[in-house]
Amino acid sequence: MLEALLNWVNERRTHRGKPIIAFDGKVLRGSYRNNSAQAVQLVTAYDTENGLVLSQKATPSKKGEIATVREMLDVLNLKGSVVTLDALHCQRETLEKIQDKKADVVVQVKHNQPNLRKAVQSQFQAVFDARKEKVVVEHKETGHGRKEERYVFQLKAK
Repeated sequence: MLEALLNWVNERRTHRGKPIIAFDGKVLRGSYRNNSAQAVQLVTAYDTENGLVLSQKATPSKKGEIATVREMLDVLNLKGSVVTLDALHCQRETLEKIQDKKADVVVQVKHNQPNLRKAVQSQFQAVFDARKEKVVVEHKETGHGRKEERYVFQLKAK
């Protein structure tokens, strides 16, 4: 039944360009009292252009989010779309699933993934140093008890 619903939703989605499908996990606010281990954790796949929730599944914990996203990738039609994921999902198996679905992917790399961050930096440092590419987006904000600075660079594909 769920697969039939997903097929119906996918047939009705139309796009002017590459659709952006955002995957994100959140704790449902107010879903627990005094024991955060009882919180309801949901993972959502959201078609940002059409404002459609394509899939939403509960997961037992933040660690369970990885397997839940992979299960969702198995049933969604992502061909030709851009999939966005947070840094938690910057893992080979997940990225290969997205590639197999013939979709592009945007993931974040944070300081808490030092080996991956170092590998990415070494690949692109020469380009950044030469300033051959410009910053496309610069965003600075303070919130949730932390200061964030984000810089997005766009590099030409070879």
